[in-house]
Amino acid sequence: PKPEAKPPEPVKPPQKSEAAAAQEAEQKRQELAKLAEDAEIASKAKQAEEQAKAAAKAKAEADAQQAKAKADAKAKADALAKAEADKAAKEQAEAAAKAKAEAAAKAKLAAEAKAKQEAEAKAKKEAQIAKNFNATDIERLLQSKEKAQSTGSSAPQVNRTASLGTQTGSSQKLSPSLKAQLIGIIQDQLLKCWNVPIALANAHGNANVVPTVRMKLNTDGSLAAEPGVINRSADPLFQVAASSALTATRRCAPLRIPAQFAAYYDDWRDVVVNFDARDVL
Repeated sequence: PKPEAKPPEPVKPPQKSEAAAAQEAEQKRQELAKLAEDAEIASKAKQAEEQAKAAAKAKAEADAQQAKAKADAKAKADALAKAEADKAAKEQAEAAAKAKAEAAAKAKLAAEAKAKQEAEAKAKKEAQIAKNFNATDIERLLQSKEKAQSTGSSAPQVNRTASLGTQTGSSQKLSPSLKAQLIGIIQDQLLKCWNVPIALANAHGNANVVPTVRMKLNTDGSLAAEPGVINRSADPLFQVAASSALTATRRCAPLRIPAQFAAYYDDWRDVVVNFDARDVL
């Protein structure tokens, strides 16, 4: 038999030189070193980024806390300022109300004192006027009045309170009905002007406190002379009644005398009126 042929041996790569091998090794080392450097750079960059994020977060939290503290402090200061303002306003309002009340009380006391002083002065003046009335004239007028009343009148209810003066022979005379009418007119005016004192109102019609006032009139109904009280009484209330009656007489002047009575002036130029509280209470 024929011998088998041997396969050809593989071609061996050419052997590198030592210089080439060394160069290749150096290149690999450099590549590895570069990879390590890049990895370190990347790690440092990541670490720096994380640190920056942490710092930013910490700063944001600190800023938020500072803003909250500032807002809380402002709210507290505002609340304190409002409380102080409210307190001051309340104190001011209370002080104003107190001052107003004190002023009102003082004004009331002053008004009461003034009214009392005026009333006392008025009563004193009227009492002096009543005291100064001539006693002889009083007696003469009382006698004249009693004589006139004894002759009578057709209107006794009205004549109980007022009467007209003495007539002259040459003047026109009022008829009994006209006389009663005129007396009623004069009486109504005077009693409307009379403010009956409280003490007199409580006297329950005491006949001892009925002052009789004589007045002389002009033709226009005005007073021709100062009116006067022509009777007297020991009752303590009489002077009060007399003063109020004189005040009413002055207040009512001039009396309104209807024109139809002008021709009878002599009949009403001298008027005597009894101020009896029973006629108005």
